[in-house]
This record gives sequence, C-alpha cells and structure tokens, in this order.
Amino acid sequence: MKKALICIAAIIILIFSAFMWLGHSSSSGRALGLAEGKLQPCPTNPNCVYSDTNSDTDGEHYIAALDISNYSASDSMLSISQIIFELKGQISSENDSYISATFTSAVFRFVDDFEVRLDSQQQLIHFRSASRIGKSDLGVNRKRVAAIKQIFLQRQSN
Repeated sequence: MKKALICIAAIIILIFSAFMWLGHSSSSGRALGLAEGKLQPCPTNPNCVYSDTNSDTDGEHYIAALDISNYSASDSMLSISQIIFELKGQISSENDSYISATFTSAVFRFVDDFEVRLDSQQQLIHFRSASRIGKSDLGVNRKRVAAIKQIFLQRQSN
C-alpha cells in the first residue's frame, strides 16, 4: 500500500512538473501580428478564436467581431485597452487601430496571445486570442473574447 501511494505521488509530481515546464515554455514568443492589414488565421489546433474571417470557412475558430457603429472608434479602442488591463492582461503593443497583449494563467503560467484590430470602414473590432502551446485551451480563449465584448457593451449602455 505504501509503495502504491509513493508511486501515485511521484506520478502527480511528474505531471505537475510537466505542466510547469510547458507553462514556462509558453513564456517565449509573441503575437503573430497583422498580415495584409488583418489578424492572422488560427492554426488547426482548437486553442484559438478569431473574428477576421468568414464564419462559413472556419466555424470552429470563428467568433463574431464587435460592432462599434454606435460608438467612437478611438473611445472603443481605449475602452478595450482598459478592459484588458482590468482582466490582468499585459499590453505589449498598441496604436490607434491595433492592440497586442498577453494573458497568463495563474497556476501553470500558460501564456495566451490576444490581439485586437479596428476596422474603421466597417466599424468593427476584430479579435484573435490563441494559446501559444498545447492543443486544447478548454475554451479559455473564446470565453476571454466573450467576456471582453460583454464588459465593453455593459459599459457603453451605462
């Protein structure tokens, strides 16, 4: 019985250590940035969402853009920037039409890239949120974009 408990403890420690190592590995890298003025598509892994696409061609990764037709574009980008900070994101690059940020998970320190692009012609804000490492994110990136959009809309209605 004692040997079995020691084996189980050793396995748990190995698994925990592996996740810690993966989290540390994800700290290097950066967001993909824009390509031809648009956010880059998601890879095949289901750990990424983005709105700069047609939902018919990439349903698994697609998330709707934020319609800002009733709001000022510059105020909208400023509000998104503030929400990122409030949700403990770290902005690494920002200008009038683009924001690049990272979010780090609390326990294993996994890093996700978060990007925002303003499409002033269509009055939309596009999002891309992707894990740097691993296959699945358990829906974290989709939930993050949804939360940011919800907070933005709640603030605009007040």
